[in-house]
Amino acid sequence: MNYIRELNAFRDWLMMNHLSTKAVALWYTLMSINNLAGWREWFSVPNSTLQQLTKLSKQGLDDARAELKNKGLIDYRAGGKKKSGHYKMNSLVNKLVNVADLSVDQSVDLSVDLSVDLFDDLSVDQSNDLNKTETKLNETKQDIISPPINNPPLKAKGEKKRKYADFVSMTEEEYQKLVDEYGEEFTSRCIEVLDNYKGAKGKKYKSDYRAIKSWVVGRVEEEMEKKRAKEGRYEKYRRDDRRLFGDYNPDDFSL
Repeated sequence: MNYIRELNAFRDWLMMNHLSTKAVALWYTLMSINNLAGWREWFSVPNSTLQQLTKLSKQGLDDARAELKNKGLIDYRAGGKKKSGHYKMNSLVNKLVNVADLSVDQSVDLSVDLSVDLFDDLSVDQSNDLNKTETKLNETKQDIISPPINNPPLKAKGEKKRKYADFVSMTEEEYQKLVDEYGEEFTSRCIEVLDNYKGAKGKKYKSDYRAIKSWVVGRVEEEMEKKRAKEGRYEKYRRDDRRLFGDYNPDDFSL
């Protein structure tokens, strides 16, 4: 695990999910202990130590632990009589990355393919045979109850795409929208990230502009935030850990 990445991912996760204050305090405490212990998959901590660090009562600790486990943030195995329980921290970084990839692969590719392919089929039929087009439209009306939601706008006839990298193309209007909203430097970085991703993974999108809006912007924003925080933020967390635990001895926590 990467300490800073997990902290940032937890902060982002909290923006979309509810978690009680005591559960938040317990998560940070467990993460700090595991960081100091050298990132063990399973590690044990006495309840008395957790209560002292989080200022929670025994019942409060039990409730916070159950809440974190139910949310899938930790796994827990109770210890035997007079033995410490064992904890496992579940990575939020991997979880959020998988969700982002799933969103890109399914919501972007599927919705764009459906809408553009349908438009292309109708246009070809109309130019070849008007009667066939009418039949196609009637069949389509019967099959489709309601139009797709949040489909990207269809590209106007005659509007050509321009190549902005080896694997990234879009219209000049789409590129200008990105520059107006995010600035030229940020837009260039987004294009670079998408170009590297498509080149490495062999991915293809009907609309590179929509792919950038869907997930690349968020990835670049996180990248820039990490870059700004790299020097000062890491030292702050280290000072907080030393102030919280004092002279920490890993042998105090049996594994």
